[in-house]
Amino acid sequence: MNKTISFQVEGMNCNSCVSKIENVLSNLSKDVSVNLEEKKVTVSFLSEEATPMQLKKQIEQIGFKISKMTL
Repeated sequence: MNKTISFQVEGMNCNSCVSKIENVLSNLSKDVSVNLEEKKVTVSFLSEEATPMQLKKQIEQIGFKISKMTL
C-alpha cells in the first residue's frame, strides 16, 4: 500500500543537505520531495518496503534531527 509521510527536519540549511537526504531516502522510496525553506521532507513509500521509523532513522543517521512526523 502506498503511503505518504512528512518530516520536519532540523539542521537542514543548504542544497548539500537536500541532496544528502534525497540520496539516503532513494533506497527506500522513489518519490522524495525536500523543501529547504520549510525544512520539510515528504516521502511516498510502499508500506511493504519501508516503515515511517525506517525513513526517520535514515535521516537521523546522516546527522539531522526530526522534530515532527505527519502521516
